[in-house]
Amino acid sequence: MKSPDGAFLCPGATRAPLGRHEVEPTVPFAVVSAADRETFLFYHLDAAGADINGLWEYARFCLSNLVWVNDHFVVTPNPCYLNPAPDLEGRVAKVKRVLLNWYGAKRLVGTLGLGAD
Repeated sequence: MKSPDGAFLCPGATRAPLGRHEVEPTVPFAVVSAADRETFLFYHLDAAGADINGLWEYARFCLSNLVWVNDHFVVTPNPCYLNPAPDLEGRVAKVKRVLLNWYGAKRLVGTLGLGAD
């Protein structure tokens, strides 16, 4: 017997639903450097492709480009919002704070039962 994803199952066995992550994350977000020095990847547990319009509207003053790819955002910050620091975390601290504030506000609006956008 085969499951919908093509794996063989024993008769009568059921497969647990697949989660979004192979390994359970220990932090709610991550900022990872990309190929370009000023571009970074932004992962968040609550992130979804549907967030792109609201996030862009909220953070467009500090971003030059925002793209959703599979499970993360590719972020190019506005150069005016970069800090003069040697490491990635230091350079993009202001932009990271804006992105995290948006997800905090989204969570708060969700708990109040209001529309997210």
